[in-house]
Amino acid sequence: MNILKNKGTFIIAELALSHEGSLGQVFAYIDALSDIGVDAVKLQHHSSLFESSVHEKFRVNIFPQDKTRSDYWERTSFSLKEWKEISKKCKEKNISFACTPFSIGSLRELIDIGVDILKIGSGESFSSPDLIDECFKSKLPLLISTGMASDIEIEEIKKRIKKTKSFAGIMQCTSMYPTPLEKVGLNVLEEYKKSKIPAGLSDHSGSTTPSLFCIAKGYDFLEVHVCFDKRMFGPDIKASLTLEDLSRVVNFRNELNLINENPVNKNEIYNEMKEMRNLFGRSIALKVSQKKGHIIRKEDILMKKPGSGLSYEFLDKVLNRKIVKDLPADHFISLEDLE
Repeated sequence: MNILKNKGTFIIAELALSHEGSLGQVFAYIDALSDIGVDAVKLQHHSSLFESSVHEKFRVNIFPQDKTRSDYWERTSFSLKEWKEISKKCKEKNISFACTPFSIGSLRELIDIGVDILKIGSGESFSSPDLIDECFKSKLPLLISTGMASDIEIEEIKKRIKKTKSFAGIMQCTSMYPTPLEKVGLNVLEEYKKSKIPAGLSDHSGSTTPSLFCIAKGYDFLEVHVCFDKRMFGPDIKASLTLEDLSRVVNFRNELNLINENPVNKNEIYNEMKEMRNLFGRSIALKVSQKKGHIIRKEDILMKKPGSGLSYEFLDKVLNRKIVKDLPADHFISLEDLE
């Protein structure tokens, strides 16, 4: 599967764990995002057994019901049966199902249930080479975020991407939630593009500006966190776009595609504009009424709308000629009026 077959920037809506473990919430998001027209819905597959130790701390400790990070993963995780329902729902809605596995066990489950796109998170991009290896082996489309990676680590990622025969791409990301606009790093995307590998943006700014830039510049894919409303609860809400925000981003992408797919031929437009040219154009007209025999001088005329009479190009054929009859003010001069 090559996700770049889509016309224009491929847009991924990241739910992360904003669903709080509710399958119904995931379904509601899929319905809404399908209506908006995003290309993929992305979730995260965590497994506390293979992912967290007792030493792991909360990035943002706002969950009173969860004493440990493992408690949080357990509460917000889905069973294999529920993951299959999510995959089925995406297929029904004709929207790609993307997911970030945080362990090899999670990856294998995702492959079994038919995930469409894999993504390596920023933390795993530099610390989980075995997981990355297994993702490449799956032959599924793979996106790799670089939110915490050094230049040396990024170069290694790019080398891996260039070697693979399946689709893979790199994503500029800054792992701050929300990311200040001055830390988004759109300049890094330019560097990625020079490497001639698929490149895109994973944005956590909560602003539409980086998304619109990414689309306008023609980058390959865009991932943004999404929420129903900024008043919702969760650690990623400030870093998210609302559905209304995302709808504007998708519309911008679609409208830009329409423009790019239809280059304008000015000669064809000229032929279509004949009626409009008459309306907006100007004709040679008399300033004031003139008597038969008067010799037309330049000071006798004005160029006035509409353009249904003689155009400025006929001026040399009008000047210094006698009129053959009395003519009123505002009369559009014709060649028949002249000797």
